[in-house]
Amino acid sequence: MKLLTALVGVAAMIGVATPEQTQLIEQALDQSTQFAIQDTPVVEAFEALTAETGVTAFIAPEVIDLLPYGRDTRISATFENISLREGMTRFLLPLGLTFEVTGDGARVLPKPELVRIGHRASWAELDQIAFAREADWSALARKPEALRTRIQFRVDVEDPWTPLGSAAARVGAGPGDQVLTLACQSLGWTWFPEGETIVILSAADQIRRQLECPVSMRCTHRPLVEVLQRLARKTHVPIGHEPGVLASLPIATRQNFSLLAEGVTAAEALEQIAAATGLGYRIDSDAVVFYHPGAVAVQREETGRPKTVGRDPYVAKLALPAEPGEVQVEILIRQSELSPEAIEARRRLVQKADEILRLKLPQKTGD
Repeated sequence: MKLLTALVGVAAMIGVATPEQTQLIEQALDQSTQFAIQDTPVVEAFEALTAETGVTAFIAPEVIDLLPYGRDTRISATFENISLREGMTRFLLPLGLTFEVTGDGARVLPKPELVRIGHRASWAELDQIAFAREADWSALARKPEALRTRIQFRVDVEDPWTPLGSAAARVGAGPGDQVLTLACQSLGWTWFPEGETIVILSAADQIRRQLECPVSMRCTHRPLVEVLQRLARKTHVPIGHEPGVLASLPIATRQNFSLLAEGVTAAEALEQIAAATGLGYRIDSDAVVFYHPGAVAVQREETGRPKTVGRDPYVAKLALPAEPGEVQVEILIRQSELSPEAIEARRRLVQKADEILRLKLPQKTGD
């Protein structure tokens, strides 16, 4: 074990992530080990694990921030004559964490259901993750009472138990959290722990929940793609864009973008980006996607208001008057939120503005 972990350490030091290096780490994880800690702060616990086994365990600050007391979360663990892989799994599961092997060690990751809480987890919520993992969701149709007392549905379905039970039966046997996740995915739903319950809601609504979390970002003259990636890491929500969208922006916007978001929600930060770039964005079931707001297809609903198909750009900004000393509120308005009359009035205003600009701009003359 010592020779093997020494080789792993040397491979990590020279910074070469090769298949052979990964294989060494995999072999180290399969070695029998003994390790014990009691009531130890989480960062110190991972440092002790690394020192004892020779396999570096990485845990990012944003992952630590998801735990009940952040860096002050204290944990206990004992491995005795089991593989390091099994020991780490037992060590991490009660915290809603897992790990993956990388070229230089084991990277600790939050389980998706921990991320979906949208804030620092409570111990009660970690208990709900454990309950979901141990539950037999395929038994919903036979023994619903024990599971039904834990579930709160937030989906627009008259009897959600029936489709959930059928979906879980189709998934079959397996760890309860995986069965529940796969069953929900087949229905366009997802789940997260909230207090002493498990909430089931649509996947898109879950992304909207996560975007309501406060963020603080100060990015000055950075590539726009880097700003989007940083916001995605903070929210744990993938943020992408349609092909060619970023390339269509002016180079100054792409390469020297600034975002100052202090104490605002992630959704408000996205609105700032959309307003500054002129792009629109939509919330899909698995990501936020920016798009170019050209050529919007609009149908009419029964109410007579437009119903946007696919893209829905911002077309107006409403500034609410403020009393002296108060903050002025500005609201961005999408095309789908306007009546047909308002859309036509806006079109006429834009046409008028175009005529005025053409009269005032200097005319191009020949050589």
